[in-house]
This record gives sequence, structure tokens and C-alpha cells, in this order.
Amino acid sequence: MPRFIALDYGRKRCGIAHSDADGRIALGLDTIETTALMKYLDAYPAWNEVQALVLGLPLQANQSPSENAERTLAFGRKLAAKRPEIPIYLMDERFTSVMAHQSLIESGASRNIRRDKGVVDQIAAVILLQDFLEMYLHHRTERLPILTL
Repeated sequence: MPRFIALDYGRKRCGIAHSDADGRIALGLDTIETTALMKYLDAYPAWNEVQALVLGLPLQANQSPSENAERTLAFGRKLAAKRPEIPIYLMDERFTSVMAHQSLIESGASRNIRRDKGVVDQIAAVILLQDFLEMYLHHRTERLPILTL
């Protein structure tokens, strides 16, 4: 069955999510320092099952790229060069952190957990991936841009 990975790429940290083995449910995987991300991904044990990767693209409210967009795309191009067989879909990540905070509040998470940016980044990656999986399962991913080298 297909597996998918999503990255909420940031200047300091990156939230990582992956799907279950059936490609239906997004699960938090980790939050890693951005400087160690490529090494972390190189060690991911299930690359042979990965059908696609979702990279959160930071956009501003007017749809223009944010200041972190070029760094995100540069990382995506490096990853695409290492894994050319895996398409990298770009998804707008503007509201994932807000949604992650809201889900923590609704879950009753403590204030300390809600302030942990690593937790928020990982949940943002889960939200990003779950949105993608819904599109994938309903055959709507053709609307998403795919990163090219």
C-alpha cells in the first residue's frame, strides 16, 4: 500500500508526518532541527513504500510567497534530486499552525504543551498530510503543483 510523508519546513525546525501503511491516516512522526532534516530523512526506513511527499509551502494572505518560501523550495529541490522517483507536492500551509494550536486547545493540552513549537510543527505536518490524503483518496491531487528541478 502507498505511504506518504509531509513536511512543515521551517527555518529552525521541521514537523514531519507520515501516513499509515494504507495511506489513509496521517500520523505525527517527529520534529527535527532543520539542519539535521536531510540526514533524518535519509534514515527513514520505508522509502520503498513512499508514493509521494507533501511539502508545506508558506504563502502570505495574498497568495504570494513568504520569506521562508524560497528556503522551503530550495530544500525541496535538494530532496527531489536525491529521490527523483517520488513526486513532491506543494501545498499551502498558511493556516496549519493556527489549526494545530486550536486542536491542542480543544484536546485539553496543557499550556506547556501548547507553547512547545516542536509539538505545533508536528501537528501542522499532520494537518497538512491529512488534507493531502483526503485529496488523494478523492482523486483531486491533480490540482496541486508538483515541485520540479
